Amino acid sequence: MKYNTQQVFWVGSVWNNELNQGNIEEIDELKRVLAFRGIRFIHKHEVSDQKNIAFVRKSRIAPAFGGLWQEKVNLLPIRVFKNISYGQLGITNILKFKEILDDTFINGGSIEELIEYSLSIPKNDYLDLISAQQEKIKDHTYLDKIASILVALER
Repeated sequence: MKYNTQQVFWVGSVWNNELNQGNIEEIDELKRVLAFRGIRFIHKHEVSDQKNIAFVRKSRIAPAFGGLWQEKVNLLPIRVFKNISYGQLGITNILKFKEILDDTFINGGSIEELIEYSLSIPKNDYLDLISAQQEKIKDHTYLDKIASILVALER
């Protein structure tokens, strides 16, 4: 995490479909909010895992916003888990994450509020929140889920 940088890398898809299930509107809002604060939005996709990690860590913040449909059905973007595991604060509009992140969940009614709050957190508090979120998600890794499936299959 680069606390003093003026760029945000979005590593992943910016999309929509005929059912309006994508995140284009939310990403457009994110771009607007960041530009107003002098922060450059940089979209990257189809990059290696190593580059993904590097881009996320170079970002001032690493939000993961889903579209309205994703919010409605509580689709949990894996990007949130990745960003937290790569050392960034999990910032998302998917309220279902509150069940996982508990008291470390960043609340906000809008993308603008989430970004404004996230950018205003003092560095030491920000780092403490990241550590606390990493603790919250450690039981939600692929390996943990695979181990749970194997235990269930043995029964």
